[in-house]
Amino acid sequence: VTTSGGGSGRSSSSSVADPRRGSLIFKKFCAQCHTAKTEGRGTVRGPNLFGVMGTQSGTLVKSWGGSPQRLESAFLVWTDKAMLDFLMAPKELIPPLNGDR
Repeated sequence: VTTSGGGSGRSSSSSVADPRRGSLIFKKFCAQCHTAKTEGRGTVRGPNLFGVMGTQSGTLVKSWGGSPQRLESAFLVWTDKAMLDFLMAPKELIPPLNGDR
């Protein structure tokens, strides 16, 4: 998660990662389905997201025995931009397959 620097309300061209803010956002929006721990598979609803950034979509789902077809079919690498795009409109970036909930 990135935030623009400066408190003047003006947008800055440089972004600074704020781990505390990222942790709070993860707890609020993601932790009900996902974990972000160094070990472990995750939950029934969602995989462990530790280390997901920089990987090919579906890789971690496959590693813990889930069904990665939908994520693999997107041919994404989880970059900051790809993750933000997915979080803003997941079904537009990775359309659901038949049988997805």
